[in-house]
Amino acid sequence: MAEPTYLEQALALVKRAGEVDDSGNSDRAATYAAQAQVFATLHSAQVSGLIADQLLKIVNDRLTEMNANVEDIVRRMPAS
Repeated sequence: MAEPTYLEQALALVKRAGEVDDSGNSDRAATYAAQAQVFATLHSAQVSGLIADQLLKIVNDRLTEMNANVEDIVRRMPAS
């Protein structure tokens, strides 16, 4: 079985916080809510990292294409 994602852990902790709060233990509910915030932050950082990876790949692909174009232009230039 796969480990739960950060988002799944955050949602489970929010649910647990609600259940504990309903039973009258607001201090424990606050602890669960704080833990949920940590997992939500980790999820956000993970998504940001994935987006950054994709952007870097796009930039790298474009630079590779531009480099090939420059090399082609240099090859076509007459020797001086």
